[in-house]
Amino acid sequence: MSTDAKHTILVVDDEPEVVESLRRTLRHEKFKFVGTTSPLEALGIVLQGGVDLVIADIDMPEMNGLSLVSKIRAQCPDVVRILLTGDASLESAMTAINLGEVHRYLVKPWQKEELRETLRTALERLDELRRASRASHAVAAHKALVSALEREHPGIWTVERDEGAYVLDTERITKILSSLMEEPLRDLFDVEATFGPREHVTRRSGP
Repeated sequence: MSTDAKHTILVVDDEPEVVESLRRTLRHEKFKFVGTTSPLEALGIVLQGGVDLVIADIDMPEMNGLSLVSKIRAQCPDVVRILLTGDASLESAMTAINLGEVHRYLVKPWQKEELRETLRTALERLDELRRASRASHAVAAHKALVSALEREHPGIWTVERDEGAYVLDTERITKILSSLMEEPLRDLFDVEATFGPREHVTRRSGP
């Protein structure tokens, strides 16, 4: 499975050589790489928007990685969070996973292919969640607008009889939609593309 688009990954570690090592490891991936040695700067970058995934060292003097990912989760919950630790048995890292603070943690020194696969999997999952969220919002908007139109224009969805068929007045509906909606939302209600002009919705065999 491929990801939707180029993602931005932010790496924060107080050791510059670790940041550069990760940059080299990921240089052939389709990621935009951003690195910093300051967790406070990292938090500011995340809050500006556009970051999809954060890799944070757990042991940093300015702010430890657990505090950083906790703040990120609170303010930007859709950003994927991964901890970097030198201790595979570190209880705090496991606790963070169990509490939902992080996606997972990686141990230094990391296995390059494991790191790459972890990021790919995490971002693919993020894309799936975003697509599901967009679809859910579109359906909710559709239902809300249908209800609103029926309240404002009673009978708008009522069909008429026309020579043995039921006819939906798509021209009237389209005019009302065009006067009410912005272009992106209007696309959800492309009535004539769906039904055709004054489409015969249900044809009867008799008069």
